[in-house]
Amino acid sequence: ANFSRSILGLKPSIGLQQLTTNLAFLTEMSTKDYMQGIADFWRNPAANFRKAMQSDYIRARYNQGMERDIAAAKNLNLYRRAFSGQGSIKDWAFALLEMGDKVGVLPGWWAKYKQGLRDGLTDAEAMREAGMATDRTQNTAAIDTLSSLQSGGSFWKALTMFQNQPNKYFQIIANNVRNLKYGRGSEAKAIASIVLAWALLPALFQFVADGFRIKKERQARAVILGPINDLLVIGQISQQIGNWLMGEN
Repeated sequence: ANFSRSILGLKPSIGLQQLTTNLAFLTEMSTKDYMQGIADFWRNPAANFRKAMQSDYIRARYNQGMERDIAAAKNLNLYRRAFSGQGSIKDWAFALLEMGDKVGVLPGWWAKYKQGLRDGLTDAEAMREAGMATDRTQNTAAIDTLSSLQSGGSFWKALTMFQNQPNKYFQIIANNVRNLKYGRGSEAKAIASIVLAWALLPALFQFVADGFRIKKERQARAVILGPINDLLVIGQISQQIGNWLMGEN
């Protein structure tokens, strides 16, 4: 937990990288619904943020931690908060990351929520559907959204640190490949979702990580290896081998 805080805490670049994950919501709805929802959110972001915070899912996401390792770090101060009502200065280490996550996730959550309302769902049902879409596309801490490796003991948790979001991309690819195989849903939508998770999102994430510079070798690795990069444990190993081959640290 302390290691994750030292790696993720107070780093603006990681907060900016969080913004790119919003596009993953496109795998959950049509482009039209996505664009309408994003535009609607930013028309009145303060009021819409307050509305989103009425969702049990959104409150839990930011009170308990939006990702497994972040939730573990926050839990170190659980007893202090419980008995004193105050947190620790360490809680602020994730402030930039949390801000990036809110700007990146909440507009997509809102777009899915508004789509649910248009489809005739009640307010509570639309919020629940938006939360489930967020679990399928974004970093999450809920145990039912993690694989057996991610919810294993300390050894497996160490091997799967910082791999929650890449693993979600792998799941998006795998689910849509199965949809194509068995003829479920729109073929065009499935192909678009695979391209988005395989190439576009990793390339965009790498672009931000490289300081908004295009480094051809890193971009090629992100796009060509695609889901191999996203596999738990194996993805980290493949990236390290790639770094060695390219002469990087």
